[in-house]
Amino acid sequence: YGLLTDAKNTVWGLDFGGADIGHLVPGADPALTIYQTPSEHSRPRRGRVDPSTGILWFAEYGANGIGEMDTNNPSGGLGTSNPTGGIKEFPMPVPFEAPYDVVADKNGDVWAGSMLTDRVVRLDPKTGRSVQYQLPADTNIRRVWVDNAKNPVELWIGNNHQGSII
Repeated sequence: YGLLTDAKNTVWGLDFGGADIGHLVPGADPALTIYQTPSEHSRPRRGRVDPSTGILWFAEYGANGIGEMDTNNPSGGLGTSNPTGGIKEFPMPVPFEAPYDVVADKNGDVWAGSMLTDRVVRLDPKTGRSVQYQLPADTNIRRVWVDNAKNPVELWIGNNHQGSII
């Protein structure tokens, strides 16, 4: 439920039906590796590979969290927020948030949106602290985008219920 590529042009697949992340290295002798998230039935979805860090940030719909995985070293040694390795999970600040999409910005903050609540969450993965922002209307968020060219960065959200952009 989400096919992503990284800077090495390898493919990362998120298994929304379970708790797995697949990594396909194409070529004459293709290799597929499966990694499991720490939470059973985490239902990973959407997300992106940050081109500047190689970190795969993804939503954990079933585990109510945000997942972090270093695509340069998927078995261990995650960036600054998880130097011990593996997949790190950050819980959402309220129950049943069920994030749909996740994106990192140039400052290292990670943004998540949910189709079940009308809130956006900004996570600081260095501290694990998050801030929630209440949106002005019934939204049903599917995707979130960050404009890193702006200072401060701007977050763009498609408002499915109102036919608008927030």
